[in-house]
Amino acid sequence: RLWNKLAKRWGLAQIRELSPDRAKKFALRFKESKCKTVFEFYQMIDEALMGSLFLRGKKMRLSGGEWIVEDSNWVSDFDFYMQQSSMRKVLEGAYDDPDVRRHKDNGKWEQVKAWINRQRGGEFTIDKDE
Repeated sequence: RLWNKLAKRWGLAQIRELSPDRAKKFALRFKESKCKTVFEFYQMIDEALMGSLFLRGKKMRLSGGEWIVEDSNWVSDFDFYMQQSSMRKVLEGAYDDPDVRRHKDNGKWEQVKAWINRQRGGEFTIDKDE
């Protein structure tokens, strides 16, 4: 349910079934993440999506002297995050946009995250029944 809530927030594909293979991979990635709760794990993915056009299936290109954002041919999905190499890169910030890296380096990332969350209708949260 949490993945599908996160997927809806960012326009990603939702999952219909948590197969035994997916459940096993999830357990491994969760353990490797060192997150204390499953919700914290999904918050980490939410933050990665916030800071990466690539993970959201977007790209930037220069057109007529201006940068424009457009759809790419690929977008991350649940199975992408369950791959060990992909999750390691997510945890390391390898997919962060350059301006996000700059904001993280200069201590402004929390302000940027707050602005993005306001634009998206609030932070990724969990309800009591989830």
